[in-house]
Amino acid sequence: QAEQGFTRLKVYSNLTREAYGAVREEADARGFIITGHTPEGVRGPGVPFEAPFDIAFSEILDDGFETIEHVESIVWHGLSDREDEVA
Repeated sequence: QAEQGFTRLKVYSNLTREAYGAVREEADARGFIITGHTPEGVRGPGVPFEAPFDIAFSEILDDGFETIEHVESIVWHGLSDREDEVA
């Protein structure tokens, strides 16, 4: 698809850390921009209420996303440490 002029890769929230790393490497190699949902890793038992996401939101913010899809992702991660206050 790069040959057809695409310049972005859209990611989804359930990517494993390894898969997201591979996407990030390919995007960097091709000069692509990352956009999409915030990768969080596979949701195992207790995630996100009793256990944290595998990929921290702060890691994603430092990765140069062009856009983050869906405002609830920003709200969820931004307020997760204040759950009792906003309930």
